[in-house]
Amino acid sequence: GDGTTEAREAFFATTRLFQSKDVTLRRMLHLVIKELPTAPDDAIIATSSLTKDMTGKEDGYRATAIRSLCKITDITMLTAIERYLKQALVDKNLLSARLLLCQHYTLEKI
Repeated sequence: GDGTTEAREAFFATTRLFQSKDVTLRRMLHLVIKELPTAPDDAIIATSSLTKDMTGKEDGYRATAIRSLCKITDITMLTAIERYLKQALVDKNLLSARLLLCQHYTLEKI
């Protein structure tokens, strides 16, 4: 086929890695999810885990989670993640706030 089925299977297989506590693996997972083609219905599954990583205690997850979340979010999900994005904007970690401002342009294109 056109690779859609394979991409979807890969997407679901990678979402299981959210259970890992390894910082490097989780950050890599965020990047993989960002690059895989994602149907809006499938993105909802990753959105929950990405928002947890965005708001969790591990600073190492936050920036890549924001990037991935902004990339896979479609217009229908924006209101669902808005408060998490606002939280990141005032985050004590300046990298997260700066990254979110840069991602604003990505969201405007949606």
